[in-house]
Amino acid sequence: MTVTAQTMTHEPATPRRRGPMTPVEIASAGVMSALAVAAKVLGVVMPAGGPIVAALATVPLAVVAYQHRFRVVLATAAATLAMSSVMGGATAWITGLASVGVGVAVGWLHRRRLGWPAAWLAGLVLAALNAVQTIVTLLVLSESRILSLKAARTSAEGMLRMLERIPGLAPTVAVWRDVLDWLVQHWWVWLGSGAAVTQLIGVLIAYAALGAVIRRLHLGPVADPLLAALESRGASSPGPLPVSMRGITFRYPGSTVDALQGVDLDLAPGEFVAVVGPNGSGKSTLATILAGAAPTAGTVSRPGVAGLGEAGGTAYLAQRTELQMLGDTVEEDVRWGTDAADEVDVAALLEAVGLAGLERTPTKELSGGQLQRLALAGALARRPALLVSDESTAMIDPAGRAGFVEVMRGLPARLGTTVVHITHDAAEAAGAERVVRIVDGRVATDAAGAEVAARPPVTAATRAQVLPSNPIALHVEGVTHTYALGTPWQTTALRDVDLDVRVGEGVLITGHNGSGKSTLARILAGLLVPTYGVCETGGKPVAAQVGSVALAMQFSRLQLRRPTVALDILDAAGVRWRGPLGPEQVDYVVSVLASVGLPPELLHRGIDDLSGGQMRRVALAGLLARQPRVLVLDEPFAGLDADSRAGLTEVLRGALDNGLALVVISHDTEGLASLCGRHLTLDQGRLR
Repeated sequence: MTVTAQTMTHEPATPRRRGPMTPVEIASAGVMSALAVAAKVLGVVMPAGGPIVAALATVPLAVVAYQHRFRVVLATAAATLAMSSVMGGATAWITGLASVGVGVAVGWLHRRRLGWPAAWLAGLVLAALNAVQTIVTLLVLSESRILSLKAARTSAEGMLRMLERIPGLAPTVAVWRDVLDWLVQHWWVWLGSGAAVTQLIGVLIAYAALGAVIRRLHLGPVADPLLAALESRGASSPGPLPVSMRGITFRYPGSTVDALQGVDLDLAPGEFVAVVGPNGSGKSTLATILAGAAPTAGTVSRPGVAGLGEAGGTAYLAQRTELQMLGDTVEEDVRWGTDAADEVDVAALLEAVGLAGLERTPTKELSGGQLQRLALAGALARRPALLVSDESTAMIDPAGRAGFVEVMRGLPARLGTTVVHITHDAAEAAGAERVVRIVDGRVATDAAGAEVAARPPVTAATRAQVLPSNPIALHVEGVTHTYALGTPWQTTALRDVDLDVRVGEGVLITGHNGSGKSTLARILAGLLVPTYGVCETGGKPVAAQVGSVALAMQFSRLQLRRPTVALDILDAAGVRWRGPLGPEQVDYVVSVLASVGLPPELLHRGIDDLSGGQMRRVALAGLLARQPRVLVLDEPFAGLDADSRAGLTEVLRGALDNGLALVVISHDTEGLASLCGRHLTLDQGRLR
């Protein structure tokens, strides 16, 4: 079959598939219904702003109605009503029903691109229905209504009696008592009107809120090109290979340039292909097209659909493994989404990827490298014809990385699976049968792996150790940390860690996956309080002054909270800003971007339009803008090409010269000798 290119728009996905709900749809229904109920509960318990929060409870339901087919909407509504009934009984079920109605209506309005006049009309209709529902319910539940009105009247009478004792207020009290009698007798008027007004306000708030969510997240198939591929599961038989791509062009929403331009590429069954190129060159975009996303222009020809996530289809390994974990335990995650009839040898799969014996281990206890191996095991459980690996080795230690790549390299011969591996590691690329180099969205070269030259080693001089007279910027003594302390599942991640880092000093900490590096990073930054021991800066616990020690996380996207680069840097620097940026703000952001080697053209770029390397440097720019005493970097070079590594190294070297203390936690030690005068190893929770 031939997939003809389509011009992509901001229209929501139009679900065409039939049949049972997919795992993605089930997960969406469960998560969104839970969010809706949680917001409802907050609306009840909050003393102020409760009605607004309760109105926002409809937004998760509206998102589902905007993005998914009717079956998913129905499942989400049923789950919401069931949880509401369990938590609050009949009253909560009734209010939940109103929320479902508002959410579905608002989602449908945005889906059809109907404006505010339609929102007002829908709000008035739902307001009338809510008023009728309220009155009928109170008529049926007459005893509850009478008791409630009596209680309200008794409270009001008490207040009126107190006011009667004040000289001159008796005539006014008499008038209010008549008003009170009228309200009790004509309860249906004011209760029905109140329900109608509340519902109308709720519809308008939800409509505005969903519009903001759509604009912020660019909901629909354009923002996440793989969404359409996931929705097409089961539409026809998977047949991802052989694939022929001709003239492929792709442009992200809001962008003025193409991420891919006129790409021609052929893949056959049983190949191991490496894709290399600078950060932002379009490698990840090419991966999404191979996984089934529709291009903006050009044609993709293959025997069937890509079959993303289906048995015999396409498997996709991303760098951000925390977004791929769905099971509570390792075994559950491997089996998640497979049919009950499928024979999955979990033990053999885990042994093949280096996780032997961890079947019952909770996924939340795995390190980043272990999560990556688990993602590979889950992909292999479906025996894919095509495996797309988007820098999946970035968070694995050197020894484990070699084994991980060896597993992927053996898949063509063992399973007939074609592997497309995106990497910045020259050794990994040189071991591939073919190496495709992408530059500025185009295929620059397509050659045999042996012809790829290895990256020249970094020859910068080793940084000298700082003088003992330099002040201590970070003091760690006797730090031990145990997760789930006092339970059968307790696990000790760190044991008696001692560390002093002085002003202007760089310290490199390495260790295997699962040795406790990420736990140590969070403790150093004050985001986690150790079970025992102290972690101080300036003589005070770091946890009491979060921000004095800045942490650059493994996954930079988690630290970027604003929609554009400029707004995120201003926010990180503690500057709250609304509206257009003034000259002072523009100059400040441009100078901060220059400090991390980024051009001023990124000023107004959307965060989600950045490459992984650009995200890492924007996050670092925001951290440096806060002028911390200590900077902790967790895998700083993951996903960076050679030029970006060199630029980041230069930025960090300048920060050290200006008196910043630096702790680098990394598997990749190349080039770090010029930054770090000390090299320590973390092994089974102990620092040596």
